[in-house]
Amino acid sequence: MNKWFLLAGVFSLGTSGIHVFGGGPEISAPVQASALSAVVRAVSVVCWHAITAMLVINGFGLIFAAGKQPSVQMAVGFMVLAQFGAFIVLFIAYNMIRFGTLMEMPQWILFTILCATIVPGLMQKAPARGDL
Repeated sequence: MNKWFLLAGVFSLGTSGIHVFGGGPEISAPVQASALSAVVRAVSVVCWHAITAMLVINGFGLIFAAGKQPSVQMAVGFMVLAQFGAFIVLFIAYNMIRFGTLMEMPQWILFTILCATIVPGLMQKAPARGDL
C-alpha cells in the first residue's frame, strides 16, 4: 500500500470540499450573479465544476492506485502530478503578472502540498518479489 498516494488522494478530496464550500460562495457565486453575459457565466460555471470534478477524480484515482502495482502508481501519480503542477505554475504566474504578489490567489499552496505528497509516493520502492 502506497500510504503517500492514499494521503494525497484524501487530501485531493478534501481540497475539492474547500473548492466547493469555500471558493463557491467567494468566487463562483459572485461571477454567476454578475452582469457578465450569459455565455461568459456559463463557461465560468462549467470551468468551476470541471475543477471540482478533476479534484474528485484525481483523489479517487490516487486512492485506487495506492493499492495497485508500481506501474499503475507511476502512471496515475505522474498524470496527477502534471495536472497539479500546471495549476501551481498558472496560479504563481497570474499572481505575479496581475498582482505582483503570490498571496492574492493562494491556491498554489494547496496544489504544492498535494504535489509534495505525491512525489514521495512516486519514489517509494516496490516490495521485493518475496514480499508480495
